[in-house]
Amino acid sequence: MLLSWLRNFFTGRTHQTKIDSVVSDVAVLLSGVVQGSGIVPTMFFTFINELIGILEEFNITVKLFADDAKMYLKIVHDVDIVQLQAAVTFLVGSAGEWQLGVSIEKCCVLSIGHHVTNPHITIDNCMLPTVLQICDLRVVVCDNLSPSAHINETVAKAHKCSSHACLCHLC
Repeated sequence: MLLSWLRNFFTGRTHQTKIDSVVSDVAVLLSGVVQGSGIVPTMFFTFINELIGILEEFNITVKLFADDAKMYLKIVHDVDIVQLQAAVTFLVGSAGEWQLGVSIEKCCVLSIGHHVTNPHITIDNCMLPTVLQICDLRVVVCDNLSPSAHINETVAKAHKCSSHACLCHLC
């Protein structure tokens, strides 16, 4: 009964776009789910659950949050960089098979700790930038794990918000 309900929920979906008073033709959706539906996060994680296990075979640690994936690997030797690149390539290939996009512009490499080499990781022949800090879930993370950049960013946002009536985000 549950399988039948899920099949009915995900099949036969259509979409229209409205801009001002103009409505597009009806288009049949071949993939995707209804935005805002309570079942969407559960179905997404069910959909990509096996990805974590497969990436662990590359000795990669994966953390998922909503539709974001973070991949971690301790790099000691050049072979570790090759392993990380293989995992990234697999992830991008799997996303393509599942008709999911990878936002290359949101991807980067952050080396934490003492790093002898700069891992050159690519997606579709595009070199990912190596950064000294990133903002992840509104927390600024630096390559040396110092909280200073996060504190400075938070204080700057607070000062900006106190001088303007606005809704502020930390990143």
